[in-house]
Amino acid sequence: MALKVQSRMWFARPHLLWSRLMCCSFSDAPAARASAAGGGGGGGARGCSSEFDSAIRSLRINPQPERLAHILDSASDFNLALRIFRWASYQRMPIHTVDTYARMIAKLGDAGNHDEIGGFLKEMVRLDVPGLEKVMNDLVQFLSGKNRFDEALLVIQHASSGNFKISVSSCNGVLCGLVKEGRGLRPFMRAYMEVVKAGVLPDVETLNWLIEVLCEAGHLELALVQFDKMSKKRCIPNSRTFKILITALAPMAELMNQQTHLIRCCSWDASLIAHFVFRFCPYSFHKAVNFLEENDVAEIEAYNVLLRSLCKTGRVQDSVNYLTELHSRGLVNCQSWNIVIAQFCNNGNIRRASELICRMIVSSFTADESTYSSVVSCYCKLGLYKNALDMFRRLDVSNLSLNSESFSQLVESLCHMKQIQEAAEVFKYHCKRGCNLTSESLEMLIQESCMVGMIREAIKMRSLAVCTGTSCTFTTYNTIFRALLHLKKEKDVLLLFAHMLMEGCLLNEYTYNCILRYFLTKETIFEAAILFNRMVKDGFVPDQETFELLVPEMALSSLLNMISESLLTVVNMDGMMSPRISNIIIYGLIKEGFKSEACKFLDQMIEKGWVPDSRTHSILLSSSGREEPRESDEVNHTVDDDNVSNILLEGLD
Repeated sequence: MALKVQSRMWFARPHLLWSRLMCCSFSDAPAARASAAGGGGGGGARGCSSEFDSAIRSLRINPQPERLAHILDSASDFNLALRIFRWASYQRMPIHTVDTYARMIAKLGDAGNHDEIGGFLKEMVRLDVPGLEKVMNDLVQFLSGKNRFDEALLVIQHASSGNFKISVSSCNGVLCGLVKEGRGLRPFMRAYMEVVKAGVLPDVETLNWLIEVLCEAGHLELALVQFDKMSKKRCIPNSRTFKILITALAPMAELMNQQTHLIRCCSWDASLIAHFVFRFCPYSFHKAVNFLEENDVAEIEAYNVLLRSLCKTGRVQDSVNYLTELHSRGLVNCQSWNIVIAQFCNNGNIRRASELICRMIVSSFTADESTYSSVVSCYCKLGLYKNALDMFRRLDVSNLSLNSESFSQLVESLCHMKQIQEAAEVFKYHCKRGCNLTSESLEMLIQESCMVGMIREAIKMRSLAVCTGTSCTFTTYNTIFRALLHLKKEKDVLLLFAHMLMEGCLLNEYTYNCILRYFLTKETIFEAAILFNRMVKDGFVPDQETFELLVPEMALSSLLNMISESLLTVVNMDGMMSPRISNIIIYGLIKEGFKSEACKFLDQMIEKGWVPDSRTHSILLSSSGREEPRESDEVNHTVDDDNVSNILLEGLD
């Protein structure tokens, strides 16, 4: 009897579960499948067996549910977790709880092992302990969050069979996932029926997903029937309900037919009215206007949608007339004026845009950032760079800024005019306000700055751009590197390289070559070896000139053994090797005590029909009678690539 009571106490620990499960990092499904597929291999099997034995020893010492839960979380794949779980099931002292079952199910679900989950859920439901209903709910939410909707639906089915109540929000997560994944009507309806069977009462979100999937499948009449039934199910349609219906009905010219019905049912807010007009404008502009007027709509955003529609279809004069009419009725704001002004600017008609701005100001509306951005963009397109710069000066006085597109256009225009100081001024002004410059515009600005000798400014502008979220292209970095190397500012090259590493920038072949050549000095030759290995690992090789500098320097510093694997990769490429370089490598490796490594390069040399020189031949003969030298120390070949980063970043402190 005591044992039975103790067993029930072990099971009744649901509070331990989800605080840890939600923050645990389960094995990825691909990794699990790979492990399962490769489990038959000798190395993989030995590894799993060793991990299994270690887990069992740990549980024998500490047979607690918390320990088992931790081991299941840290298991390398679900097959291993399954073995450990089964072993625990057969122990005299039961150490399974709701916690361990739920973790095992979550791990199987995350790995997509649908077949095993059913059996575990049956066992879990049989526990019938306090808190199990909450755990089932959390399992559904967890699996839905991992996009395992079929497995989540399986949990709902077993919860229903055990008379456990699943919350409507958990069920909505599954239905939402099925719709967003585009599974189609049939799988959705199967899931919906399971939710109904589980005794879950739908809410407005549930019915919204149902209406949406019916609309997507072309069953508009059924969608409208469900819409009509919402009140019977004690659900009040919300703005999303109407947006779904409006989106579906508009292309079929059914929207106006349903207009009266929708108006009667809906409390129309500004965003919903704007959505209605936006959807219907492409099909019938006049009917959309009539809808707003007949219903006495006073939301300005809805009329702005009409103005955008006129501009988009090229009816600019009609948009001016309609803007005038709306202004007389008090249905315009600053954005209404900007919509029409922007269209004139896009068409390059700066005169009409200026006239409209004057009318806007006379009508007591103030020009804002959008207004100035449109005008600056227009001036740049027309080649009126001085006017664009003057407009920017007015912005500066008003403490306003341009949008990203106009800002980039102005910088590029000033660069074309070789007004680099002014372009830099515009750039710094906007960067201080957090505005983004396009990568292409930054590239042009940096290039032009370097060409006129503003190297320091170029480096500072690059840093500013990165801080505001602008990504630098390889060309941008290479431009600065070329300029610094041309001026023999090697220390600045190192500093820029350190910044690149700190910001996590990728390197290209040119950058690697620049930095590698700089490191080929007595003080930094070790870093050069690490960088060369990293370069080859990233799929790049040095150019011929850099390679012919690299090999002799490495030989002088007795570091050829450290880069021998990377050298083998390079020598297999046509045009990279020469008899001179081959002799240096072979001679150097033997001198360093790595004869077996040298033989690999000797084989390559002989295959190419080259003959070792007298010095190399002599050392080969003298070493032939010796005992086989030790192989390359693995440490030398696995030097952490981050050593370069660490050394460089220390220099920034």
